[in-house]
Amino acid sequence: MMLSTFNEYLDRSALLGWLLSAGSLAVIAHGLFQAGSKTTAFLVVAPLIAIIATSSWRRVAPNACDVAFGFLAVWIAISLTINGLPDGKETTLLTLSLAAYPAARLVSTSTTRIKGIAMVALSIAIIGAIATILALVEQWDDPHGKPFVFGEFDAAPLQFVITMTFGLFAAISRPLTVRRALLVSALAAPLTIVFAAAMVRFALLAMLMTLVITSCIGAWKQRAPLLLIATILMLSTLAGTAIRHSTAQIFLSRAATAIALSPDDCKSVDVDNSIAIRKELLKEGLQLLLGAGAVGIGLDGFAELSCIKNHAVHNSFLQTTIEFGWPAGFALVLLAFLAIASTLPLSRRLPQIQFAICALTFSLLLSSSYGRISRDLCLFAALGCAASTRGIVARAESGANAESAARLP
Repeated sequence: MMLSTFNEYLDRSALLGWLLSAGSLAVIAHGLFQAGSKTTAFLVVAPLIAIIATSSWRRVAPNACDVAFGFLAVWIAISLTINGLPDGKETTLLTLSLAAYPAARLVSTSTTRIKGIAMVALSIAIIGAIATILALVEQWDDPHGKPFVFGEFDAAPLQFVITMTFGLFAAISRPLTVRRALLVSALAAPLTIVFAAAMVRFALLAMLMTLVITSCIGAWKQRAPLLLIATILMLSTLAGTAIRHSTAQIFLSRAATAIALSPDDCKSVDVDNSIAIRKELLKEGLQLLLGAGAVGIGLDGFAELSCIKNHAVHNSFLQTTIEFGWPAGFALVLLAFLAIASTLPLSRRLPQIQFAICALTFSLLLSSSYGRISRDLCLFAALGCAASTRGIVARAESGANAESAARLP
């Protein structure tokens, strides 16, 4: 009885916010306390266990998304059995990433009780921004361009942006007014300026694209506030980039070179040019796609075959198909399609499910450029959040049908 009462009042969204912020928390823990891999594992496992322990599985009705996810998980297991397991770290990370789906599935993000995500994620993002500022001061003109936060993590600002973005989506997933939009923007804009100055590019672009897409498909009353937030954060991104204009020009020059030119061979790829690297990886991935077969080449098989060593293909859907086989790739595509279909029916009527829409759109965009299936915890969590909205749609339709029947003479 006591546990039931506790569960009734527990805002599990705070646990989900912790889970979505695990990457940023790991960076902070490593940087401030020299924590190791055990701490990283704890930061992921603890919220997973807490969500499962405080949730009622009896309230969850299986749906088509769950079937697609179940097939994907089973086929990955078959592929790993046939191809063999890589090092234990990647297999463990893959397992934890997949576990994020059922965990998020248990958390109802379709109500207004998602303040926990905003509070947890934005608090962590603020800490990350302070650490990034300190790194920028020390490495302002460093030729690498991206600051090494805590002296060793140049990918840390990207993690902080992802955390900030999920917090932002939680903060706006309720009926918005212009005043509330300005308050949210006032919090997010300074953080955006810092991370833009740290040369985070695609993640910020994905955040802005998500806001615009959501404003188009969501409730019309949300449109003006969402576009206002998007405009302010776009200007903040430009301001942060302009602050380090000389470094930004270097990155812009690299991007133009990568788009205009194709290297003669893999050895001529500029290892400091992320776009050139991704072009080469994508080319190699498409070449391996047709030969993937039923069970693929095994987890991290692409990284071993690629001429750019220790690089995944950076696209979750392509990697899944290559490394686990065509059925696994099809299952992931189907899961994403069904998850999108889950969020759309009530998107114009219920601003409360906006978090699921935003989180899924943002995660899918990131997975197209940064995706690595064993590190895709946020993608599977977003898919789980979207899958949970199918029940909301069914209940709403049942309620509408009942109301219509009651009006009949």
